[in-house]
Amino acid sequence: MNLRFCSPGRMLPYIFYLALAFVLLLCWRPAHAQQNANRVKPMQVGDQVPDVLIKRIENYKTSEAQISDFNGKLLVLDFWASWCGACISMLPRIDSLQRQFDDKIQILPVAYQSSEVINDFLDRYQKKRGGRIVLPEVMSDTLLHALFPHTYLPHYVWISTEGKVLSITGMEEMTAENIQKVLDGQANTIRQKVDGKAIAYDTKKPLFINGNGGDGKNIVYHSVLSGYTDGLVNSGYTIMDDSIEVRIGFRNTTLQSMFQVAYSDNGYLGKNRVILNVNTPSKLTSTLTGQSYNDWRKQGNAFCYEVKMPPHRRKEAHEIMKQDFARFFNQYKAGMQKRNTTCLVLKRTDDIDRIKTKGGKSIMSAQYGQFTLQNKNLLFLVSQLNVISMQNSPYPVIDGTGYSEPVDLMLDANLSDVADLNKALKAYGLALVEEVREIDMLVIADNI
Repeated sequence: MNLRFCSPGRMLPYIFYLALAFVLLLCWRPAHAQQNANRVKPMQVGDQVPDVLIKRIENYKTSEAQISDFNGKLLVLDFWASWCGACISMLPRIDSLQRQFDDKIQILPVAYQSSEVINDFLDRYQKKRGGRIVLPEVMSDTLLHALFPHTYLPHYVWISTEGKVLSITGMEEMTAENIQKVLDGQANTIRQKVDGKAIAYDTKKPLFINGNGGDGKNIVYHSVLSGYTDGLVNSGYTIMDDSIEVRIGFRNTTLQSMFQVAYSDNGYLGKNRVILNVNTPSKLTSTLTGQSYNDWRKQGNAFCYEVKMPPHRRKEAHEIMKQDFARFFNQYKAGMQKRNTTCLVLKRTDDIDRIKTKGGKSIMSAQYGQFTLQNKNLLFLVSQLNVISMQNSPYPVIDGTGYSEPVDLMLDANLSDVADLNKALKAYGLALVEEVREIDMLVIADNI
């Protein structure tokens, strides 16, 4: 009906219903809109968690659940990722804790990664370890990450049986003793995690310049050198070497690790290539983990450093680092020395060439339970073992094959387990053998 041809009396009902519909439209807020409003407010200890809908849950009775569905149980959100070594080390513990406390608690792992990535990892993990992880998994999450923002993994949020945030902790606090304390109403006795606010850092830009990685207020020395900078994540080192510049940088890194890079001249010396002849080794390195490790680094035991130079001076980079460290950390003296050392020597077991590459794209892939080299040198396997997989082994890995050509390898093995790795290497006519060899060792001593 065209209202232009209606009398004022006939138009009144239509105007009334249009006005009513407009008012209802202004007042109505769908459930998902309320969730979007809730997610912008990060939760803190003591807050009541909004009854949000958690989606993409696997290994659970339903694929979706609300926070209130867990009322009556202690709910622990376990934020983790498949690339996080500390998170992986916690898998058996949280699985055991869930079984131990059964229906009194629900540990709910939460990953921002996709279902494909997480399930692929879990399949490989469980194949190597045996048995199944009984915990449900939240995949591709953004909502819970927004409600409980964090910088470091793993990250645990403890939610009461009534839906209140009781505690936010690191991995060290995830124990049966602490769970029982919380169930007994003693959540305030558990140490809280200090996560800090993340500071943006771009590895392609100079450290501290134009706010990259912070304002540089702790700078002590240029090349650039500073103390621990709170909020600067991704501790470790970066090497950028191209036609434009050469830069070697560290973020909140231990002094021993900095010496290891400086004296490697090319790459990185593993911890098992270091001899500490010092009275206080705890000033150079630490075996602490989690929040205790972060606290230790903040106590003057970690540094940020970067040296940058034009590419035609790249050969001088490590020498400048050695000079800077000798100048500023002059309480120590460091240098490479020949020492007879028990090593794991990669050897060929016969004269049959089973590793020669078939060509193609150069690939190196290291995942849990699998390592692949395609058209790459064996040096990449040795480096993977020394720097990552066997970094805690007392024995350095060295290449004794004499094989300098590119190779193809696909090893289904735990690269941290020599016996398991040797089973996989056998098919390629290779083996890791313990032998005493005279090799270069980095010796760090007190400068008396």
